[in-house]
Order: sequence, then C-alpha cells, then structure tokens
Amino acid sequence: MDTSRLIHRLLAAGAVGTLAVALSGCVSFTAPSTVERDEESQEVVEGGNADVFAIAVGDCFTEVTETEINQLPVVPCGESHDYEVFHLFDMPDGEWPGAEAVDAAAEEGCLSAFEPFVGISYEESVFIADSIDPSEQSWGDGDREIICILSDPSGPTEGSAEGTAR
Repeated sequence: MDTSRLIHRLLAAGAVGTLAVALSGCVSFTAPSTVERDEESQEVVEGGNADVFAIAVGDCFTEVTETEINQLPVVPCGESHDYEVFHLFDMPDGEWPGAEAVDAAAEEGCLSAFEPFVGISYEESVFIADSIDPSEQSWGDGDREIICILSDPSGPTEGSAEGTAR
C-alpha cells in the first residue's frame, strides 16, 4: 500500500509556510528498516534507512533530497544530522479534514511539544520546527500520524537537541 506524506515548515509560532510542493511523495507501510537500535533504550546505534512509520522520538536523520519519501536516512544523533524527531501524535479518525486543518493541527501539536523537548520556548530557540504530515491520499489509507521534527538553520549538527535550551 503506497501513501503520500507531506512536510511543512513552522516558520514562527502562529505562522505556517508550506514545503509540501518541495517534499512530498509515496511511502510504503512495509518498507524494511536497516536501522539498528539498542535493545533496551531503543536509541539508534547503527544508521540506515528507516520506514517513515517506524520513526521514534529522538531519532535523527540527514537531509532528504528525493521527492518521494518511503524511508528516512536515520543516523545516531551523535553523528552529523539535519533533523531530529521531537514529537509524534495522531490526528483523530474521520473524513479528510483538509490540508489547512492538518497544517493547523501540526502547528499546534508540534509547537506545544517543542519547549518540553528543547527546554526553551520556540520563539527563543535557534531551532526551526517542521513536520511530516499525512496527505489526503495517505489519510484515506488510515495515516493520521504527524511527525514533529526540528533542525538548526546554520546547518547539520551533532548531538540531540533534547534539553539543550538552545
């Protein structure tokens, strides 16, 4: 089953710009993951490709240049990376609410989870929040998950943003 996923950027609290045109595509619910995780902590110990639906809070990944997303290039956060997952949540079941409603839910859900993860408000932080959202097509296949991600606009970083108050 292939579904589309969209990514958009939360440029500032209360303002959403879209990158959906730049990064959208198909994802497979059954793509195999090559990421190795610590059995106890579930932290990534060996990078690889992870199915977008197997991503966890605290996972870090490098830039995605393809327009079709089915896997993300996950790396241990101690290695150079472009993004870190800081929150995951599901929208309620029901009919497709429309792109604006999904964007609003992503903005509200991601921004409310930002400060508890980073340790400083979004407005004061150096990080930029983005999200990977369900598309109308993936919604029809049961996808409700919003993946909140953050990045450093100065470029790739090493280490987790969790608790850094940056």
